[in-house]
Amino acid sequence: MQSHEHRTGYGLRRKLLGTASVLALVGLVQLPSEARAGDNGMSDPDWHLTLDMVGQFTMNSGGRTIYGDPGLLPNPTVGINDGGDGLIAFTLSKNDWVYGLSFNYGRTSTSHASFSYSYPSYPYQYGSGDVRHNESHKIVDFTVGKDVGLGMFGMDGSSVVSLGVEWANFSADTAGNFTYGSKYYSTNYPREIHRRFNGIGPVISWNASTRIGDPGSHLSLNWGVMGSVLFGTRKTYGVNAFPARKDGGTVPRASGYLGVGWSSPDCPYAFGIGYAVQSSWGVFDGNYDLDGDEDSFRVNRLSHGPYVDLTLRLH
Repeated sequence: MQSHEHRTGYGLRRKLLGTASVLALVGLVQLPSEARAGDNGMSDPDWHLTLDMVGQFTMNSGGRTIYGDPGLLPNPTVGINDGGDGLIAFTLSKNDWVYGLSFNYGRTSTSHASFSYSYPSYPYQYGSGDVRHNESHKIVDFTVGKDVGLGMFGMDGSSVVSLGVEWANFSADTAGNFTYGSKYYSTNYPREIHRRFNGIGPVISWNASTRIGDPGSHLSLNWGVMGSVLFGTRKTYGVNAFPARKDGGTVPRASGYLGVGWSSPDCPYAFGIGYAVQSSWGVFDGNYDLDGDEDSFRVNRLSHGPYVDLTLRLH
């Protein structure tokens, strides 16, 4: 029964990822030969290539991860701190077809946690631990989309619906020093815990923009939403910690943003500011299972904060 369920889940992953890949390839065949190879060394002037650079301050939250077992006390946990995200994206467009390739990197600042206890009537009369913790992620998206416009909403502007493939890697690292002892002996040792998720899956997005004000205005209202499902593997291992373990995982992701932009036909630059939210569910195995007799639990990650966007029209 378990083997059948495993084969069924694996087949579903292959179908979803295969569907997204086929859709992306269908979009690629829309590329005219002169855009791929050029005509006498000259590229098609109707193609538009832009470079986006986005920086965001992120306020992060989600489940706390366990970093040790002090005996009779509740398991000590550590949370995540605020951080920052950076994104670089290339967009190639022609005849309402839009091809996107983006790379996102984010990192939290270091958070700290500690515990200490003393039990004179027990063999371990005292114990303490002090750890530092940080997390990071890397995400690559390749999408193919179509600008369907905002006419259905009674507005002028662009409305790009895209499908594609997303790859992501999430990392969480905890390290510190621990001390246990009694009046007869004491021990001190370092500990490291590394949690990982690496996955790939289909992604769908909607990005839109409409002018604000009179027809000659350079201001626009920009918004977008994204959803993906990543299929991959969670790994948890360490030094002076529990035995290494891993399992297959499915991580749904969603994000959205709302902002205001400035652009001019006579200027190759465009600017934008706004607020963005990203959420990933079940990213890490947050448990500390020393003897393998406990159920693991998943921790989510939510980040949000203001962003600044600089767009450069390259062609």
